[in-house]
Amino acid sequence: MTSMLRRDGPILNDTRAAALRNRPVNDGMIASPIELVDHLKQVVHGLDESQASGYVAELGPLRIELRLHGAGDHADFFEVFPPVRPGALSKQASRAQSVDFAIEVIDGARCGVKRPGLKWRASDFGLKRIVPAWSNNKRTTYFLRSECGLAVADWRAGHAYVWVPSIEAITARDRAAPFRWLLDGLAQRHSLTTMHAAVIGEGGIGLLVVGESGRGKSTLALAAISAGMDYLADDYCLLDARPPYRAYRLFNTAKLRADARVQSDWIADSAHKLDSVNGGKQVFNLARSAPGSLADRLEIRALILTEFTDEALPVLDTASPNEAFRRAAPSTIAQCEGSEAQVTAEIGHLVRQLPCFRIRMPRDSRLSIDRMRDLIHRLRKAPENVS
Repeated sequence: MTSMLRRDGPILNDTRAAALRNRPVNDGMIASPIELVDHLKQVVHGLDESQASGYVAELGPLRIELRLHGAGDHADFFEVFPPVRPGALSKQASRAQSVDFAIEVIDGARCGVKRPGLKWRASDFGLKRIVPAWSNNKRTTYFLRSECGLAVADWRAGHAYVWVPSIEAITARDRAAPFRWLLDGLAQRHSLTTMHAAVIGEGGIGLLVVGESGRGKSTLALAAISAGMDYLADDYCLLDARPPYRAYRLFNTAKLRADARVQSDWIADSAHKLDSVNGGKQVFNLARSAPGSLADRLEIRALILTEFTDEALPVLDTASPNEAFRRAAPSTIAQCEGSEAQVTAEIGHLVRQLPCFRIRMPRDSRLSIDRMRDLIHRLRKAPENVS
């Protein structure tokens, strides 16, 4: 069997790693992020516009334009993003004035565009998607391992280019939260954070539900939908860690395990499932399945730490800022494709400023929702005195 090599990055077989190290200097390959941006910009300008589909998403205070080249029959790929609210986009505003950032996605197979040849080595790679040796505060280069694709963000120009072999190469997990890795860097440049958290609420007041995967974030979030509460996220949200601590919806999707402790008519009747992701989870587009439950933004008044219990009734008690930080920070930092130091500081600030609670949830999730509603009522009346 061919041996494998990992140098702080992707696994490469020894033949490929040697080829990366021994490429000649003057081989005409792209040697910098600047060249990569210029190359992909020219590629996009040379593509047939009639084969492109576009979508404008509104992610809290940010407006993102997404364009898919070559795979017009997959235009619904973008529908997992919240659209611009009716009337929010001025008819007189030009496209350049009305969006904060644009993402061009190139389907290599359908566009007849090969992946650019890049003069990088195994040592250029980091542990995540970002290629550190090809990134700085002006531009960030990404190697998309699962898709065998690449991307580059030109932050100053407000533009990113993503090349994938085909749109089908994007994994089901990434289809549920497209380009989250790219949005990390964009959010931080606007003093925002993408959090690994669920968010539910009522009457404009929200609860940030944090913790590791498998501890009940999605269970609580989907039970909130069944109970008629507001749903903003079950996995990722956009967060402003400054008063009044607003959370914004990033995606319209929700994920549910086959053995989840949630009973709901809307789930049973839903005809709008996306592909299953790893672990057997079903992915739902709530813009189709439960549009009335979707909230664009909520004011976060408390952090909730979830865990399951075999007891008959839920137990809600206070949690310390240190415990909340230990539950909230690791998973968010592990998935962050931006500044880990910035994420750490903002989560630390959040847990010190907001009350934190732990809920032990029994099998009947409706009982836990009753406790969340009662907590929101108390937070609305006297947020500084809730204990």
